[in-house]
Amino acid sequence: MVTKVMLLVICYQPWLTMLSRRLDLPGAFYSGWRCFCSSSCVFRIFAPKSPTFEKTKEARNLMARSYIMDVWIMLKNHYLRTIYMIILMAFFCFLAHVTQDLYPTFLESQLGHSTMEQTVTSVVYNIGAIIGGILVVHYSSDVSRKLCILVCAVLVGAYIPLWIYAHNIQHSLRFGAFVLQFFVQGSFGVVPAHLNELSPPGFRGNTSGLSYQLGNMISAAQFADPG
Repeated sequence: MVTKVMLLVICYQPWLTMLSRRLDLPGAFYSGWRCFCSSSCVFRIFAPKSPTFEKTKEARNLMARSYIMDVWIMLKNHYLRTIYMIILMAFFCFLAHVTQDLYPTFLESQLGHSTMEQTVTSVVYNIGAIIGGILVVHYSSDVSRKLCILVCAVLVGAYIPLWIYAHNIQHSLRFGAFVLQFFVQGSFGVVPAHLNELSPPGFRGNTSGLSYQLGNMISAAQFADPG
């Protein structure tokens, strides 16, 4: 039910923006993505909690244990696994952001591509990312999560030269970008299921989310240039 409501918010976001302007609401409410976030908060207030959450809360009350105590017990029994998940997500965020965030700037400033050429290349490699995220995740259920991640990581490294050094933009470079993002997002697409399977049963949401956020924080570290 909540998912359907969220989809409706996305579809009708332009109409919500128009209505907000008609009602003379503050610009922070209706400006672009802020309208979606504001509407999501309103719907989330009235959305019911999941049955799993309610059962977990009831079990804690029966055992006279608090959430903090449960977290402490989980960390004491699974701290090595939690550290592994954080490190794994740090490297995954390095892999994804390094190959995506500055690549359009690299195409224009280093390779001298025009804005149109850079845009077409971005569209091509994002199509590869979408296809990779669908296919690799599908086959990881039958093969192995870990094997799919390892194979994709190796193939990403194999296509780096074609991704940045290819001279033929129409074919070689865009093909390299397509294939590289296919494997980057293919490996990253396995992450939600992989983290969920590694997480302790009572903390699947918390452990997965915390591992991702801490890993992302590590990957966002900026190091001063010694020169």
